[in-house]
Amino acid sequence: MNNQKTTIDTLYDIDESTVDNSKKLFTEKIGALFLLVILLFTSLILETRILFNIDVEHWKIEKCNPKYIFFSGFIRQNDNSSALETTQDNFNECMTRYAENKFEKTINEKNEEQMKNENESIRDSIKQREVALNERRKRFNNDEKVIAMRADVISKKNHSAMENIQLQLLEMNKIMSDFKEYLHSYLTYAIMNFVVKYKKQTIVEEKNNVSCSNYSENDCNDQKTCIYKKLDGQENASCVKKSEFFRNEANRLNVISKKIFDGNKL
Repeated sequence: MNNQKTTIDTLYDIDESTVDNSKKLFTEKIGALFLLVILLFTSLILETRILFNIDVEHWKIEKCNPKYIFFSGFIRQNDNSSALETTQDNFNECMTRYAENKFEKTINEKNEEQMKNENESIRDSIKQREVALNERRKRFNNDEKVIAMRADVISKKNHSAMENIQLQLLEMNKIMSDFKEYLHSYLTYAIMNFVVKYKKQTIVEEKNNVSCSNYSENDCNDQKTCIYKKLDGQENASCVKKSEFFRNEANRLNVISKKIFDGNKL
């Protein structure tokens, strides 16, 4: 009797444990299934949002977006390719594009850095040149002041020298004017002298009407009314009357006086 009770108790315990395990297993499956449903529902919502937010017109750019890159083939397949192959091709293409952009960006950054360094070097060079130019300007201004002072001194000296020269020129002009007046008076006196001699000699020749032609120089000078001279218009000297010589000299001096003084003082 006791043995039978023990067996019944053992069977009862086994059945209760089995029932508990079954309930626990069922609960875990229900939980897993519920979690799977939630994940699927969440994925469906995300996929729907993604599909509605995709810029199809710019898919070549959008397919490299990290939101789509790992399942881009499932969103839009390439021709003659499966979704997985399209995803792989898009991934390779995007990685290549990224590497090229990264390389180009690196090159651009280096170029920008180099340009920045060159610009800084140019600016430094310009500043140094500006400093040197300012120094030269200062020296030039100082030299200009010195030159201006020297020029002022020289100008004053030149002005003084010019005044002296002007005074000397005035004195020379006065001397020349006095000499010209003296020469004019002398020519007038000489003309008058020859005119007077001409008048006197004409009176003498009227009393002693002697021909002066065909005399030699010595014989000509021995005659009272003759003289051996060259008259205007003659090539050689000859024996001529003194009155003709005096008249010729008076006319010649009168011509000279007209050329120099526009006439004589008579």
